[in-house]
Amino acid sequence: MNQLKLYRLPFLLLGVLSLVVGVFSGLGRLGWGVSVSTDFHGPWMVCGFLGVVISLERAVATAKAWAYLSPLFFGLGSLFIFLTGSFYGSLPFMGIGSVVLLVMLILFYMKEPQPHNLVLVLGVAALALSILHFGLDPQRPISKGVADWMLFLMLTIVGERVELSRLVKKPPYADRVLILLLFLAFALNRYPQFLGLVFVFISIWLYKYDLAFRTWKLGGITRFVATCLIGGYFWLTICGVLMAIYGIPSAGPIYDAVLHSMFLGFVFSMIYGHAPMIFPAILGIRIPFMNAFYVHFGLLQVSLLFRVMADLLNHPQLRMWTSMVNAISLLLFFAVTIFSAYSGSRKTLSIKNRT
Repeated sequence: MNQLKLYRLPFLLLGVLSLVVGVFSGLGRLGWGVSVSTDFHGPWMVCGFLGVVISLERAVATAKAWAYLSPLFFGLGSLFIFLTGSFYGSLPFMGIGSVVLLVMLILFYMKEPQPHNLVLVLGVAALALSILHFGLDPQRPISKGVADWMLFLMLTIVGERVELSRLVKKPPYADRVLILLLFLAFALNRYPQFLGLVFVFISIWLYKYDLAFRTWKLGGITRFVATCLIGGYFWLTICGVLMAIYGIPSAGPIYDAVLHSMFLGFVFSMIYGHAPMIFPAILGIRIPFMNAFYVHFGLLQVSLLFRVMADLLNHPQLRMWTSMVNAISLLLFFAVTIFSAYSGSRKTLSIKNRT
């Protein structure tokens, strides 16, 4: 058990602040009365919360002081948006955060030149390019960065699964097929309908070869993580199908369905599953498994399913209420995680006192 790493907590709090503000912004977009701007929901969630968490995890693995500049600047960029109401003014902060993260991953690749590490580099390159494009064109709508942000998160998550999939017995060509699909996704980010088809093929590969389908039967935390991964792959499929049919509209109910299938369904299913490993690695705390973890996961899956149905049926009231349940799921996630960490610390302290 590592000691508590309090010096990393401010970085994480910047990310959590971005998440809270982003959630309220999203609720405001759907009709709930909030005092937060509804214009920057995406930047707060992707560049703010996810940028901070992903780069902080990488900084911990890099074990270099300079690496913490990445979560710091992602967090400061998000805070700048909150204080000034300007996304474009935050781009220098976000740009520095993405460049430092890109350098970290390039160094990882140079140290271990494996295909999955190159995929991780491509994911952050997509994020950095999106920030560059916004900087070059101040009139560019935020919706134009969606495909790049999807690639950033999909390549980051699936790139990690590539390495773990080595433990699964499969045909020798299988890994090469997935790497090809991931590179193809990066190349097709300006063609959303083709990109959607690639997402579907990637999800099919994951259904067939990912380790989650082998570990689900083991029970406990292993089954929970596998359940979250399988749920995430389902939403990657749904996102891919919707994109293949509709592309990525600039607004409207289909836009809502496409974005939240990816960012809530796929990404947050992965976050729910990996939080019991991520937070201990970052903060040096124990998060023992609890069956209550299934509550926030199940609530997210069911509420998101009804939200996407509301989008496809163009039912604003149902979409509005299911978005609130999505937010409650996130609140429960943090509440249960904090309670688990508190329980784990008490048990550890009790054992130390007895010895």
